[in-house]
Amino acid sequence: PLTAIKRSIRFCYHPDGMPLKRPSLIGSWDAEGRFHENWDDSGRPLEPMADGSWQVTCELECRPDQTFWWGVRDSGEWM
Repeated sequence: PLTAIKRSIRFCYHPDGMPLKRPSLIGSWDAEGRFHENWDDSGRPLEPMADGSWQVTCELECRPDQTFWWGVRDSGEWM
C-alpha cells in the first residue's frame, strides 16, 4: 500500500487584473486534508499578495497516486 504524507501545499491564483472581493479556495479534500469527492463549499480564504495574486497554504494528505482538484470562488461565482 502507498503511504500518505502530510504536505504543505501553497495555492496561488492570478486573476489577471480582474477585481476580486473575497476569493476562496475550494477543493477535493476534507477539513483534515484527506481526499474527498464532495467538495467543501466553505473553502479557505485566499490572501492578497503585492503582485496582484492571491494565495493560501493548505495541509494535504498526499499519496503518490492521488490527484486533487481545486478551484477559486469569489462571492459565489467560480473563477
